[in-house]
Amino acid sequence: MCAKLLSGDRLSGRKAGDPARPAPDDLLTGPHKGSAIMPNIGPREKALRAKREAQSSSQPEVIPVHPAAAIWPMLPEPDLRRLADDIKENGLRYAIVRDAEGAVLDGRNRLAACRIAGIEPRFETFDGDAIAYVLSANNERRHLTLPQRAAAVALTLASDGKRAAGRWKRDSVPAVGDNTGSRSTWADEMRRAGLVLDHCPEWLPKVVAGTESLDAVVKKAKEIQRDKAKRSSLPEDLGVLVDAGELSIDQAIRRSKLNARYAGLVASGDLTLDEAESLNNRDAREYQEAIQRSVEMIDSFLFGLAAASHMRADPMRADILSALSEHSRTTFLKTEDELWPAPTM
Repeated sequence: MCAKLLSGDRLSGRKAGDPARPAPDDLLTGPHKGSAIMPNIGPREKALRAKREAQSSSQPEVIPVHPAAAIWPMLPEPDLRRLADDIKENGLRYAIVRDAEGAVLDGRNRLAACRIAGIEPRFETFDGDAIAYVLSANNERRHLTLPQRAAAVALTLASDGKRAAGRWKRDSVPAVGDNTGSRSTWADEMRRAGLVLDHCPEWLPKVVAGTESLDAVVKKAKEIQRDKAKRSSLPEDLGVLVDAGELSIDQAIRRSKLNARYAGLVASGDLTLDEAESLNNRDAREYQEAIQRSVEMIDSFLFGLAAASHMRADPMRADILSALSEHSRTTFLKTEDELWPAPTM
């Protein structure tokens, strides 16, 4: 992490010991500095050029903002006005920081306040790790809630490729600031922000802006995560239909549980999904009932077989055999000899 030069847009001045850097001023010295004079310009062209220059000089210079810095929200309008009043009364005591290419890394609010106050801004250049600097300068912003800071940090880190395979890269998450709560709370918020980043990153800027709560967005992310898990379990043909928007995840899962016959009838339009499920469930129920009947028959057979194995010693043997039909008696005696032959003397 780079050494922190600034700590957000505050009303306080430069910290003691902060090094002063020369401030590039080429972006605020007029739109036509150093431009060559074109030869043979007629009166009409001269008038148009003079008009453009007059219009340009009346407009504030457009100063680029680094993409990582642009993730962090501006101060609310009342706070921005108070900052402008302070700068007008006390001057700009904390320079606006730009990278080597002139893009603002920190100080967008001070720059806007200078324009409101009519004060010429002062710049200094930082020539190190821009992402680390943006995080250092912004992660203790007092007007942002802990979830807002986590969402902004997550977006900033993602812009620098610090998120992969559902994890933050080692040592990429900045340490908790003085006003961000406990380390465990900060780690949990960063984990939740990472979950949103993985599954619905378009919602994180809304959390940063305060128009959506992190709780609500995490709920959306978990729903998407569940849907992705369900999608991965689908047969490829149904997954293609889900991806094309022709089936919902739940419809595809229901169709995946049909046997091939009914699934084909649904696909051809000959049966509705509800009708196919009803028939499929009926067939499944009848199949299970048939299995149960067979189980009961086998259980009954094994019970009878155990009793038959002791028939030679049964005192009622003669009466039992006489009560059987001739076919059953003959079959039993043959089976008895094969399975439990009489002991030889």
